[in-house]
Amino acid sequence: MINLRPHHLLCLLTFVGRGYSDSFALRLLGVVESLKRGTPARLIAGPDSICAGLLGCRNDDGHCRNASVTQRDETALALLQPFFEDRLEPGAEIPDLLARRPALRAAYREGAFHAACAECPWQGFCREIAEGGYQATVF
Repeated sequence: MINLRPHHLLCLLTFVGRGYSDSFALRLLGVVESLKRGTPARLIAGPDSICAGLLGCRNDDGHCRNASVTQRDETALALLQPFFEDRLEPGAEIPDLLARRPALRAAYREGAFHAACAECPWQGFCREIAEGGYQATVF
């Protein structure tokens, strides 16, 4: 099972192999490979399979627990809900994330999730990737 915080589900859509740090990018790539093999995902609150264990997430006052990051998760969760039949909340399992990718990418390109990414420093980069047809993405 892959643990994902909600806003990282959005990050998966535009990931091209770069991230906050090499460690973050390697962990995200590992998650992508697991999801491609059919490993189900579970939504969680707080540090997930991508960021847990990274220096900025190890402490209770680390980046991963900042109010802005928590708010990004809450906004992402609300914006993602219409694309799922079952209620999305921490603990919810998503067995078929790869199958949902086309619909989620189309919605991302149309701006459905931009409010969740509003304060993210990568937003412009991700928007360019979406507008370019998701060229070179790994998920």
